Amino acid sequence: MNKPQVRAPRKPAATVPPAPLTAEEIAAKFIILNQEDYRQLAAAPRRRAREAALALLFQIDLGGDWQHAQTVLSDIGLKKSHAAFALTLAQNADADRDSSDPLISRYSREWSLERLAAVDRCVLRLAISELLRSPAEQANIIINEAIELGKKFGDENSGAYINGVLDAIRLRDLSPAPEADPTPPRDTNT
Repeated sequence: MNKPQVRAPRKPAATVPPAPLTAEEIAAKFIILNQEDYRQLAAAPRRRAREAALALLFQIDLGGDWQHAQTVLSDIGLKKSHAAFALTLAQNADADRDSSDPLISRYSREWSLERLAAVDRCVLRLAISELLRSPAEQANIIINEAIELGKKFGDENSGAYINGVLDAIRLRDLSPAPEADPTPPRDTNT
């Protein structure tokens, strides 16, 4: 008689981060934030605020300091409430590295935090910080915004990679109790 074969459970596909971009490629992606981009984003001020937060966090990640934050925000042209939201997001993400970096490392199989592209690392830190500080109901929105940031500023695989890492964190590590709500006041004049 033939014995039935027992199959081993499938291992989840390893998430492979995209190849790191050069400093010139990264700088070029941020320079792309020109006036046309600003006009397109006028209807989405919170996305624009997240892009500004990413620019600030990226600057800090590459050794910059917070003294130029207001200059960056004024150059981008955010309204005061959204500039405050962007600054809060970036400062929270920087402060939450002790919480976010171990999570990124856990779900970035075979890739050290230092090997990740700087943009992807900053997008992940920004999103994880926001996830940790927001109600669970906002998780899908935060993850989607992070994916869009990755697609815009990372390489062609960044969006999928960021999605994989953040979804694993959302499913396995996030508690439903929020610490704070980083929601800025609604601006009806946008």
